[in-house]
Amino acid sequence: MRAHQIMTRTVITVKPDTTIVDAANVMLERHVSGLPVVDDAGRLVGVVSEGDFIRRSEIGTQRRRGRWLKFILGPGQAASDFVHEHGRRVSEVMTKSPLTITEDTALAEIVDLMERNNIKRLPVMRGNELVGIVSRANLLQAVASLADQAPAPSIADDDIRGRIIETLEKSDWCPFGLNVMVREGVVQLSGVITDERTRRAAIVATENIHGVKRVHDHLCWVDTMSGVYLNSPADNPPAKGTWISDPVEGFWFLFLPTFHFWTDWLYPFWRCRGPATFGWRRFVANGWPSGLDEGDFSRISNQVRTAPLSDLAVTGF
Repeated sequence: MRAHQIMTRTVITVKPDTTIVDAANVMLERHVSGLPVVDDAGRLVGVVSEGDFIRRSEIGTQRRRGRWLKFILGPGQAASDFVHEHGRRVSEVMTKSPLTITEDTALAEIVDLMERNNIKRLPVMRGNELVGIVSRANLLQAVASLADQAPAPSIADDDIRGRIIETLEKSDWCPFGLNVMVREGVVQLSGVITDERTRRAAIVATENIHGVKRVHDHLCWVDTMSGVYLNSPADNPPAKGTWISDPVEGFWFLFLPTFHFWTDWLYPFWRCRGPATFGWRRFVANGWPSGLDEGDFSRISNQVRTAPLSDLAVTGF
């Protein structure tokens, strides 16, 4: 297999003058661990990854070297470390002149480059143009697609893959980081979506391509506000009855929410008003107990929850 058969074609990039904060947010929102850096002419000038955010002054993880090592390395290295740890732009923390591959690079050579240089991704170049990126995730998808021992992708499969990518990239809802693998007409569709309706649209569009026999959905849904993500139902099917099959787990699953609802809400109301006025409507209708206001309610709730069992009498105030 070659790089062009597994690479991600829609590459998310940043500029050298992009701020560190913006680059970090892009990585979180798009669910990627590294970003190629391109200049205004579109030429690749570097790569910024999660590893470039490890040694940062904001989180107090600056590199600390012994006195002798500082002397051996000289002030130049200390100055470089300072720029990397305090820099505000991508150009100040990125890896410059990164290793690259071409579309025809064999997977064996790609793996050798990753292992020898301890890197997780390789930009794919066509001359001076960035046309894709191969990451460890792409290699993992290639391994997974071989589980059914299907033969290597044929020329027809490459044609199907090209038409699928072309069709999806024309749409406004195309998944981020789209990656498509085809073997004997069976399509492995992966990428990141932010709306579940996009999943069905991508599957339908793929199924409409001539030559496609079946579509396996590996699209990952990401909430751009919180960063929470969910794998596709095919990759992570919901468990059926696992918690209720264990009596202990079932007990705690049902008991804890009820217990917290009682101790956090119902019991403080009951304790404040007594059994004669217990209940939400009576509490609201009768108002607060004599001498109390809303500002005191948090203190009362905490006292009730921390009181000894012997003091938990329903007496009111």
